[in-house]
Amino acid sequence: AFLKSTGTRRPSDARAFDGYPPAGAGTGMRNGRRTTERGDGAGRGGRFASVALPLALWLALAPVTARAGDENAAGSGAQAAASETAETRAKPLRLFGTVEFRGPLKGLPSWLRVMERNRQHPVFEPGSRLNASTTWDEFKARAEKLPPMEQLKMVNRFWNQWPYRLDPELYGKPDYWAAPYEFLKKSGDCEDYSIVKYYTLRALGWPADKLRIVVLMETIRNVAHAVLVAYLGDDAYVLDNLSDNVLSHTRYKSYAPQFSVNENYRWAHIKPKKP
Repeated sequence: AFLKSTGTRRPSDARAFDGYPPAGAGTGMRNGRRTTERGDGAGRGGRFASVALPLALWLALAPVTARAGDENAAGSGAQAAASETAETRAKPLRLFGTVEFRGPLKGLPSWLRVMERNRQHPVFEPGSRLNASTTWDEFKARAEKLPPMEQLKMVNRFWNQWPYRLDPELYGKPDYWAAPYEFLKKSGDCEDYSIVKYYTLRALGWPADKLRIVVLMETIRNVAHAVLVAYLGDDAYVLDNLSDNVLSHTRYKSYAPQFSVNENYRWAHIKPKKP
């Protein structure tokens, strides 16, 4: 199911409905918006079991091992270390602690229509204007001078300046996914922020396989929300309209993904049962 707008919001806290700051975060208000101050997220690690050869097999192989010499033994050790490092790197990242299953984009008409409207009405092109004071050329020139993490922060902070507005108010529908050109004209709600940030990063050269729009539930208050996730290094970082901070997904304990999408695939997410 796609995001449904329910309930009403006070103008002073319009975006509070769509999510909740990470557990333990300090919160405040800035320019009428909720802000969250947190540190960087923690890294991930792997665990490997060691297996010992049976004594008889070890004794049978010992003469061969001795003749191989120290050089071959050292080479085998280096190969084993390289293999373990590769296995550690290949270990899949569990987004918000979930197991995910990839599938085709069919069955997501709201997202498919966004992609088509974006092709027909592109925003991130030379000469286009993002707001009264910023053109795309100016924005791109500044962003391209920044390292990847600073690009994420710049994109998140820039689009979070737009006011939060509900789909029934803008489009007369309970749920509508806006393409970037529509967001520029009218603004939008949580998934619309995620969409415009997605296409901004794509226009800055980020590959599609490093970006996901994630539809989730905020489990403390059981409300629907959407964020953009960007994969960088061995971590995934969250661009959220509720905060200008860009934090590791591991810091969001109350975010439970339902599904995620990019231009190529969709993923279903399941929270594994605790042993």
